Amino acid sequence: MVIDEIQLVPELLRPIKVKVDLDPTPGRFLLTGSSRVLALRALPDALPGRMEIIELWPFSQGEMSGGPDRFVDAAFHHGPRVDHSSDWRRKDYLERVVIGGFPEAVRRTLGERFVAGYVLYTGQQTLPFGDKIRAVPLDALWRLEP
Repeated sequence: MVIDEIQLVPELLRPIKVKVDLDPTPGRFLLTGSSRVLALRALPDALPGRMEIIELWPFSQGEMSGGPDRFVDAAFHHGPRVDHSSDWRRKDYLERVVIGGFPEAVRRTLGERFVAGYVLYTGQQTLPFGDKIRAVPLDALWRLEP
């Protein structure tokens, strides 16, 4: 069973403990969430010795570019004087920073990121018009600051 964002439902930890105690087969539960999950008050009492924490790291720059990662090799080979040259412009670096490095963020299109940001900022949902177009209430656009 997969439970996403477990930090939002800490009351599930005790029942999960009961199930795990009855059948300790590893992998029966996959609990995902933010790093805040470790700060839950219910966690220390519920699952000690019954869980493994796996920290997921973002994609490397090579993975995002579809090429090899050479920075670590260069850093070990050249030491603190590692030389780097790139044909990227400032715009390219800024775009990479904005996209982020986690799979969900990288996979989303600019339009999807705009809609998610709009909904987060205004608290209003958009209306779907077909597969690729979403409508934003016009009065909300007037309230957005440039």
